[in-house]
Amino acid sequence: MRLIKAEHNEKGIWYFSNIRRCAQYIGAGDPNVNTSLNKTHRPVKGWNLEWIEAYDIICKYIDPE
Repeated sequence: MRLIKAEHNEKGIWYFSNIRRCAQYIGAGDPNVNTSLNKTHRPVKGWNLEWIEAYDIICKYIDPE
């Protein structure tokens, strides 16, 4: 399963199933998250984002509300 790993110094690490859910949670636009993940790899609003292959992530850490 491919997930987005979002890491923040103060808010911890969360995982998202798609760009829209990630963008909504961190308060950024979809294009900003997409650009960070696929081109620049720069933080978005203090969050470091990356695609990962995740098979052992506990469900409660995926797509927080």
